[in-house]
Amino acid sequence: LHIDDGQWLDERSLEYFQGINEEQSNSVIIVSACRYMSNGEQVDFHLQTDSSINITLSPLQEDGNKLLIQAILRMKSVPEKTVKLIQHRSMGNPLFTEQLCEYLLENGNINSSGKLQGNLEYISTFGISDVIGSRIDQLSDRVRECVFSASVLGMEFNIQVLSNMLSKDIDDDLADGTTNRIWHNLDELRYIFTHIMIKDTVYQRMMSDKLMKLHKRAAESIEFLFKDNLDEHAEEIANHFKETGLMLQATEYYEKAGVYYHEKIEYVRAEPLLQQALKIREEVSGMEHPDTAESLNNLASLYEDQGKYADAEPLYKRSLAIREKEIGAEYLDTATSLNNLASLYLAQGKYDTAEPLFQRSLKIKEHILGTEHSTTALSLHNLAVINDNQGKYGEAEPLYKRSLAIREKALGAEHPSTALSVNSLATLYRKQGRYESAEPLYRRSLAILEKTLGMEHPRTAYSLNGLASLYEAQGKYEAAEPLFKQSLAIREKVLGAHHPHIASSLVNLAALYKDLEKYDKAEPLLQRALTIIEKTQGAEHPATAIPISGLALLHRFRGNYKAAEPLFKRSLSIKERTLGIEHPSTATTLNNLAALYRDQGKFTEAEPLYKRVLTIYEKALGPEHPYTAISLNGLALLYWKQDKYDAAELLFRRALVIQDKALGATHPDTLKTIEILAELYEKTGNSKSAAEYRALRESAPKHEE
Repeated sequence: LHIDDGQWLDERSLEYFQGINEEQSNSVIIVSACRYMSNGEQVDFHLQTDSSINITLSPLQEDGNKLLIQAILRMKSVPEKTVKLIQHRSMGNPLFTEQLCEYLLENGNINSSGKLQGNLEYISTFGISDVIGSRIDQLSDRVRECVFSASVLGMEFNIQVLSNMLSKDIDDDLADGTTNRIWHNLDELRYIFTHIMIKDTVYQRMMSDKLMKLHKRAAESIEFLFKDNLDEHAEEIANHFKETGLMLQATEYYEKAGVYYHEKIEYVRAEPLLQQALKIREEVSGMEHPDTAESLNNLASLYEDQGKYADAEPLYKRSLAIREKEIGAEYLDTATSLNNLASLYLAQGKYDTAEPLFQRSLKIKEHILGTEHSTTALSLHNLAVINDNQGKYGEAEPLYKRSLAIREKALGAEHPSTALSVNSLATLYRKQGRYESAEPLYRRSLAILEKTLGMEHPRTAYSLNGLASLYEAQGKYEAAEPLFKQSLAIREKVLGAHHPHIASSLVNLAALYKDLEKYDKAEPLLQRALTIIEKTQGAEHPATAIPISGLALLHRFRGNYKAAEPLFKRSLSIKERTLGIEHPSTATTLNNLAALYRDQGKFTEAEPLYKRVLTIYEKALGPEHPYTAISLNGLALLYWKQDKYDAAELLFRRALVIQDKALGATHPDTLKTIEILAELYEKTGNSKSAAEYRALRESAPKHEE
């Protein structure tokens, strides 16, 4: 691989080359010409290799320069006086040597035998830019105009764009430029200037009004030629419009480019583009213009997906305030801002703050669009998710069903959005242990997506994952595994090997192997998931904590407590910083850490953690959420291990009441608590109560499978 100007490589490009280096089993040679960095240091690609060679290119010595002069002049021997003049003026710079030789030839200052002739006194004052500029001036008007236009397009340029800018065929101009060592071709459509100084010198010799016209012509040519895929060229178009002074057009394309890279999970490229768009909007349209609100919303959405919730919140709030003031409190754009801010709070587990915003958004949509509009269905779905996450399954179910009914009526029974509602309802039933009700819904969702989007669409993979999770919950591991693998294969093929959704599939498959106690299979999947998330979303993203906790659990189950503890603590630290100390997900990691201490007999360390978990769940999810029951059971087991049987009994019985109400009498978690209580009574000599609970367990209807 040959890379020019390696000093300009951005972070994403460096990661790409590092990935090639890590993944290739065969040898890969990367050759890069680089300048020194601004701090005087050499460029470091940070490749994991033992074979890295840095070659410092010093100025050409007299012998080397002489050979170069002979090659350029196409002479076996050049008079010493000629060599010394060129050597003295170029100071060993190969580009200067080349350009000076070409200039002297073109001006008739070197004859056929290589001897100097004519007045050469002015040469002593010439710098390299002067030489290049003089050579450009001597080109024909036709070729010179082509060179000027090309310099606006950059170091590399597309000849279709250049031809469109000039409104003519440019084959002869390209040939003349190649002959004069101005550029050379890279492939059939792309040319590159032979040196950046040639391009820069040409560009800098033009007056500002001419530059503005050429940049405008470049932007319009790219728009015309690539009208079917403008997103890929949006950043380039934006830069040209900016140089033209057409700032609103520039903002439009910066916005388009930022959203494009955001959707491609290229956050490093997206962020400066969206920041630039916002900056121009504020300067040109004003701080409170509705278009500024849209720019704020786009940047906030990027921050949210990066897990930078503290950065996203003020932008969403400001966007909402602008829309309420400038558009009105009862308009659809305002409803969108309400929905976005509510979704941010939902991601942070701030359900009490999110719900009234979702309710308000729903009210606006129902008023403007009606109660049967598909957009209204989205708000209903979001409200259902809030109740679902809080374990309010009875309140979530009718909302999911109403959202589904609207989508079936407005979009059709086989629309992908209808499939999403079906899938969400199936997942609700799965959480409740209503497996018999969940499976046909998962299958219906999958059938819709396979028919409408195809067998290899990311949404199809999502639906496969849901069905696999159902089988896993039922203990049908042989049925679950191929579905998890199929979902992973689809995502890898369509999204690429380093997309965050790949990490999600890897974590799910690893969890299955954990349940099967195939820890050696689970560990590399979690390691790969962690690497993907760290590279695509950052080491401090909340999603990073998931594979870290998974790895910690593997170590715990293997009895490797020393390795597990720092991983649990790292996961906890990430969640506390990004989600907050009272988020339910933070409590889950605290619960795992408490269980680790309990396994080691560190009861004094475990108890305050279990109590903190219980407090968080009760506050965030409510006293009757299934997760609250899990924390009660964890604390009860801790007391049991300390022979505090009365305290354990009270907690187990309270957990059982919650599970019976929230999950039903036949849910596996409910039955497990009944079994534990029977064992506790038997251990404490309460045979009567033990028999009652064993009978209760045995008389329970067979659970749906």
